[in-house]
Amino acid sequence: MPPVPLLDVPWQPTLDWSRAAAVALHSSRGRATDDRFVTEARVAATDNGLAVRWHGRFDRLISAPEDTPVDAAGATPLLWTLSDVGEIFGGPEAEAGRYAEVQLAPDGRWVALDIDLNRDESPPYRSALHQPTVLESAVGAGSWAAALMVPWAAFGRRPESGETWAGNLYRLIPGPAPDDPPRTLLAWSPTGDSFHRPERFGRWRF
Repeated sequence: MPPVPLLDVPWQPTLDWSRAAAVALHSSRGRATDDRFVTEARVAATDNGLAVRWHGRFDRLISAPEDTPVDAAGATPLLWTLSDVGEIFGGPEAEAGRYAEVQLAPDGRWVALDIDLNRDESPPYRSALHQPTVLESAVGAGSWAAALMVPWAAFGRRPESGETWAGNLYRLIPGPAPDDPPRTLLAWSPTGDSFHRPERFGRWRF
């Protein structure tokens, strides 16, 4: 595995995606990235939280059925088994195995989880108390774009200026059926077959 990357995340009084930090997502498994799934993620820090936007190509879009239920908070449970999703993992305690995970689908469905790999339970997550705000969800001819704002409370606190957190940016394309293995795993900092490897997360410097 290559050294973990460092991303300087700009602070913005007014969100401007053209000035956000931009990264390409590559195969998490170290393979050549398929041109059909080229994906970019953009990140910016604001007073309201961490803003993230994904723009990705697709050959055939996999989405949750329209009648898929949501929970009381508006989240779609097990979204990653049902839909193409952009994902963000990270936080000030991510290196210790405790971090936020938020996923966003091209149709605006989302799920937010609190991860603790130290918990003596399976799976090692719970529904998050703090929900994201969806800023964008659009599907075009062969590509989609989606963006959200993750409140600082979801990470436990707001970062200090100059502070560095461990985190990662992903895209997961599931198989044709919910029980199938993922078709494609893309990552800013490759983690292999599992996204939950905080020792391989990149670093966000605020």
